[in-house]
Parts: sequence; C-alpha cells; structure tokens
Amino acid sequence: MYFTFEEPFPSPMKLRFAKVQALKVIERELGRPLTSVFDHIPDTPAAAASLGQVYQATMLGGQTVAVKVRRPGVVERLELDAHVLRTIAEAVQYLLPTRHGLVSLCDELIGRIFEEVDYRREAANAERFRRLCAGEFALRDGATFKVLVPK
Repeated sequence: MYFTFEEPFPSPMKLRFAKVQALKVIERELGRPLTSVFDHIPDTPAAAASLGQVYQATMLGGQTVAVKVRRPGVVERLELDAHVLRTIAEAVQYLLPTRHGLVSLCDELIGRIFEEVDYRREAANAERFRRLCAGEFALRDGATFKVLVPK
C-alpha cells in the first residue's frame, strides 16, 4: 500500500481490506472452518491499520473476542524491505568503516518489526501480563486497588 504526500496518514477506514480476504486468513491460521469456532464475525472491522485489522467476533460459546488479522502479503513485503535495508546497511558499513555495528543495529530493528506482526507472540504476552498483573495489590499506605485484565 502506498500513500501520497497529500495524505501521509490515511483514515483507518481507508486502510481496511475486504472481509473475504480477512476470513480466508483467519480460516487458514485456525486450520479449520470458521463456523466451527465463531458464531458471528461482523462485516466491518472494529479497527484497521497498516499491518492488519481487528474484528469483534462472537465465539460459538457466546464469548466476545477480538480477532486480529494480518494484512495479506504484509510479511512478504516486510521480508523484502528487511533484505533491502540490511543490504544498504552492509554497503554503508563497508564504505564508511567508522560505522561499526550498523548491520547489528539494522538486524535488531528488523527483529522488532517482525515481532510487531507476530500476533501469536502478542497473544502470549497479553496472557502472561494477565497472569502476572491481575489481582489485588496493596500500597505502602495500606490502601488496596484491583487490576482487572480481561482474558
């Protein structure tokens, strides 16, 4: 997806991709028909961004869940961009030997970018956060507060 100078930050609704595409991605990731998991997935995503979009879906048991869907082809485009970026970093480091560690810095940046599109990792981190942070906590002055972290 390319943006023009006149519109560097398009509205979320312009970033949406077709529900048909999204459903294919969800079904492929689940490895089974959507009807075996979800009672309802709305036509319109609750949110959309450059890497993907989110649907507020209802599972067969009635539980409301957020379903994040990565934009089709985004990983392949990121892989190409990462290759180009690393090649440039290698060339700059070779031509300007005072720039030690540029390739390592580039590799670290690329790693973080790929973590952003790893929704399974994000889900695991959210579950870990819920496990570690949910509950009642006491402050030094004896006051208590609750941290609620939805599953």
